[in-house]
Amino acid sequence: MYEKALLERALLPDAAQATVGDLLSREYCTVEAITPVTVLSDLLRKVRLAIVLDGTNVANVVTRIDVLSHVARAMPNA
Repeated sequence: MYEKALLERALLPDAAQATVGDLLSREYCTVEAITPVTVLSDLLRKVRLAIVLDGTNVANVVTRIDVLSHVARAMPNA
């Protein structure tokens, strides 16, 4: 779900009848916690977010910003 979709939907005449399903994005993938960051980075070039699964349970959600933050923290101080 993205803010843009929420705002666009709110402007429609039938906004009061909208459901969460009307706002969901299909631009995601699923990964496991053991998925290498390099693989995740490649996947996030194609989709907006990754759902991290622990078996059949959702453990977390990761976005491109999370990967960039991880890379920035891993860089040595210059």
